[in-house]
Amino acid sequence: MRSMDIVIVGAGKVGYNLAKALYRDNDVIVIDKNGEALEALKENIDVMTIEGDIRNPSTIEAINKERFLLIAVTDNDEINILTPMLVESYYPVRDKIIRLQDPIYRKNRVWKNLNVGKIIYSLHSTAKGVVKLLKYPRANNLKPLPLTDAKLVSVTISQPTREVLEEREDFMPIGFERNGEFHFIRGSYKVEEGDLVYFLAFPDKIKECLGYLNTTFPEEVKKVLIVGATPLGIEIAELLSHQGKRVVLLEKEKKKAQHASQILGEDVLVINSAYEDTEALVNEGLNRADLAITAFYKDEENIIKSFQVKELGIKRVVTINNNLNYYSLMHKLKLSTIRGPKLHTFYRILEEIESRYLIYERLFLGAKGKVYLKETIRDGKAKPPEEGKGVVIRDNTFIPIEFPLKLHPHDIIIHFTLGGSRKWIESL
Repeated sequence: MRSMDIVIVGAGKVGYNLAKALYRDNDVIVIDKNGEALEALKENIDVMTIEGDIRNPSTIEAINKERFLLIAVTDNDEINILTPMLVESYYPVRDKIIRLQDPIYRKNRVWKNLNVGKIIYSLHSTAKGVVKLLKYPRANNLKPLPLTDAKLVSVTISQPTREVLEEREDFMPIGFERNGEFHFIRGSYKVEEGDLVYFLAFPDKIKECLGYLNTTFPEEVKKVLIVGATPLGIEIAELLSHQGKRVVLLEKEKKKAQHASQILGEDVLVINSAYEDTEALVNEGLNRADLAITAFYKDEENIIKSFQVKELGIKRVVTINNNLNYYSLMHKLKLSTIRGPKLHTFYRILEEIESRYLIYERLFLGAKGKVYLKETIRDGKAKPPEEGKGVVIRDNTFIPIEFPLKLHPHDIIIHFTLGGSRKWIESL
């Protein structure tokens, strides 16, 4: 990857993690008016920092660079909107990426008046991820990939109707997680109860594949319980109600419940009740929900609420993962996870930067694994990768690269790796 100049405005969780991920291969400047946040950042990574308000001309002048990538990820949407306009009045900017949290900016189409390369609506994008997952309720997670319609799907093996999975043209097992360790699949694989299996499939085959790998979770979701009237919980409730789902939003605090009810109107039933009052929740019929979603911003709270919901008898629970440190624990506890708004923003910006090159990068396994993709432009030959698993997509069929394989123009090459090196795919 070519080095570039990057200016990050905002040294919060997202800005910090972006700087940490990007500084080794790029020249990174981080701007924030919080001096303590900048000091904490400099203690761990070697980046230039500027302490100051981005609205102050002296702060912008201190950048003293041109043709850089500008990323605005402060916790203030208005500052993120203003940042590109202010900075561009001083310097020619290569491109701009901003984060907006409040869904109101997407609804009023503020993006039409902004000269910005990419706007990430963090709450809405996370909520959309939940909606997409609910199209395949037996899946643990579902990841779209660039260059192809195929999806990377993960599923927890539960009372399967097939004991052995084999590589096929329309189904490509990638690997499985067992006892906290990930193993790549080559050829065939004998399933075990509780394994978390990753596979590639096209949309028209996903439900069929899930059907023989997990027969415990509901095949279709009609009624959804959302726990927590956070802004994210409200956004998820609104999107699901528009999809025709019967949605119940449970909130312990009276003011939050009233606020959610005002926003959602009659489309969503909002119940103000203690989460621990199992008898009251059963009397409300919440135990008959097909699926529950915990939508808090603290992972500890999501984990606790997930188990309280399971005590009601709801088998399928999706929880929001806000902190990567809790990802492994959530998986050990057999909880399906969706990236929270800040994690989603972090990954989406990294993926947006990578997509500017011929090789695309995606993350899986809670960022422990990487997926590299590229399209071939001429005939060639591919040897199997030394580490991980290589797959070619040709004419909507999957071909594992287990022996030297002749490549054709417009083949899609995918490398799943835990090592993180792109050298193999770069050589093709």
